[in-house]
Amino acid sequence: ISLQKILIYTKALNDSNRLSIIKLLLMSKGLAPDVLAEKLSLSLNVVKYHINQLKNANFITVERNDQGIYYTYNPSGYKDLANILETFTKGEYDQ
Repeated sequence: ISLQKILIYTKALNDSNRLSIIKLLLMSKGLAPDVLAEKLSLSLNVVKYHINQLKNANFITVERNDQGIYYTYNPSGYKDLANILETFTKGEYDQ
């Protein structure tokens, strides 16, 4: 595990808007970006920025259908985070 990967995961969780996005996705089967923007009272561009941070850390996935793009919670991202933190606490990471 590289220090850069640890930073990607921790950065993704270091923002209240991103945590709110995760919470909304946990409570739904998927939400479109415009719905997330409305629920959080944020601009669509701001939501897309936060979504990209969460996608980079594998916390959410993108699903496309004939109605548009939807974001969903990705449980494997949290498993990855648990493994990364375990590795980090053992000191088994590369600078």
